[in-house]
Amino acid sequence: MSNGKRLDINVGLLKILVIFLIIYIVTILLFKYLIKSNKIKSSKLSRIFYTDDEKFIINWEKYRKKGKLMYLLYSFMTNSLVILVTSIFCFVVIGSDFNLPVIGGLLTGNLIGLPIRWNMNEEKYYNLLNIKH
Repeated sequence: MSNGKRLDINVGLLKILVIFLIIYIVTILLFKYLIKSNKIKSSKLSRIFYTDDEKFIINWEKYRKKGKLMYLLYSFMTNSLVILVTSIFCFVVIGSDFNLPVIGGLLTGNLIGLPIRWNMNEEKYYNLLNIKH
């Protein structure tokens, strides 16, 4: 495959990802608004996009009981699986190169970001319970 054709595929894929990201963010904000304004009740579908404070506290307490290491391992494995499946999909279906540096970068970002996410969730948890830590 020539470089021009590969570039066209990558630009097309990038456009699809940007559109998906915009739709996802709008959906999150819409569910947050609808749930907070009591226009809809929280359901399994809406929890994919937005978790209200009570559900967050319940879920986060479960993660905290299992411990930080288990949270990091489970999240890393889950995220890594999604990255790998997406990469294989792009390689097989779209025909783009199987780009190991990009996958390595995503996995490294995942590894760095998960402890940060834990700390952010801990802070949110303590703020919701009004507990000083």
